[in-house]
Amino acid sequence: MKRTEKELILAGPNLRSWMTDGASKKGLVDLVKERGIRVTLILATYETLGAVSPEGAIHLRHSVRDIQEMVGKLEGDERGLMSVYFHVGASTLSAVFIDPDTTDGILFFSPRWAIQYVPQDRLTCIIDKKINSESLFKALHNSVLLMTQGDAKTIEDMVAAL
Repeated sequence: MKRTEKELILAGPNLRSWMTDGASKKGLVDLVKERGIRVTLILATYETLGAVSPEGAIHLRHSVRDIQEMVGKLEGDERGLMSVYFHVGASTLSAVFIDPDTTDGILFFSPRWAIQYVPQDRLTCIIDKKINSESLFKALHNSVLLMTQGDAKTIEDMVAAL
């Protein structure tokens, strides 16, 4: 989070590793409140994880509550800097984008097959725009942004389903 200057995008099935840690949740809110950084969270939907793992759906419900609490700490224009999307496509995604629209954007990305549900079985790739393929970075960034389009669910949709 310290490296982020303009924008942070977190995408994953439920982001429990970020949402269970109080310092991480506070850090995400502080990025918005204190530094004016845009934070985007993209998570899976209940329906997607429910079919794969009951525990995953439970964790996602907890994440939804945590995110609702985080957004509640933001006021006025700050709320426009934190966006939350829920999309079925995030069920097998794990990506962290730091400043994707800058020349020194960086991406931490863990591709996986549906059967690789244990984090230790996954490979984490780092794509740095300065060093690696900018076109690969852009392709991954654009595919994640598709999960913020009209078929994404809002935090209100997810809370209503609790």
